[in-house]
Amino acid sequence: MKKLTNTILHGAANRRFALDVIYTENNTPKPVVIFAHGFKGFKDWGHWEAIGEAFARAGFMFVKFNFSHNGVSPEKPLDFVDLEAFGQNNYMKEIVDFGVLMDWLFEQKDIPETEIDLSRITAIGHSRGGPIAILKGLRDARITSVITWASVHQLDYWHNDDLIEKWREDGVWYILNGRTKQQMPLYFQLYENMMENKDWLDVKQHSPNSISRCLFCMAMRILPFLFLLPNSYIHGKKMLKYTSSKARITSLVAAILFRKSNSPNTVKFL
Repeated sequence: MKKLTNTILHGAANRRFALDVIYTENNTPKPVVIFAHGFKGFKDWGHWEAIGEAFARAGFMFVKFNFSHNGVSPEKPLDFVDLEAFGQNNYMKEIVDFGVLMDWLFEQKDIPETEIDLSRITAIGHSRGGPIAILKGLRDARITSVITWASVHQLDYWHNDDLIEKWREDGVWYILNGRTKQQMPLYFQLYENMMENKDWLDVKQHSPNSISRCLFCMAMRILPFLFLLPNSYIHGKKMLKYTSSKARITSLVAAILFRKSNSPNTVKFL
């Protein structure tokens, strides 16, 4: 199995971010799967590496990346060491990062042409990465399908006038990271950026009938966790043990649906 690890690109505000590519080297062009993590997520979290390896074994080229302002750094990819960057993140910056990654895919020389099929690119978004994948897929013809895993259904998920007013007054809203116990800042610029680009970022206005290039799989929230392979160890800890082939097959069903689909202009729901 071939791995390109921590390739560095420059994303929004010229901030560096890292990406990984995982595939099986066999001189056969492979469909590309680009994975976008969610809120408080990062490319090396939990079982994403194991998921990438499974996609590679199934005949795909799996690309996972950190959004440039997700709070980790290329030097410390497992820790939220830059909470200032986290607080300065917004949705348009993540769209910019996704575009930088797409451009790199078409310009890079690290992956042989005999290994990659750039005519079939799927964007997969987990949690908050789901709407980002959808919005990027809608506006980038190079992306031929979109899959969401446990996605939120909209990006403006604050509907409390008192909260917004306090956020405006304080300039920051702190969110507890239950895993690290860090208080992670969301600066009010996130709300302002959302309002300034409300129509562009409105996921709900895009009905299935208006999305003809994308194949969607709306999966249950448990889906990514079903993927853990038997006796899988993540960061030195045994997380879960699954022996059921059904669990593993369920985890790849979105990719299988895409691969078996006869037309990229099909909208499907799972």
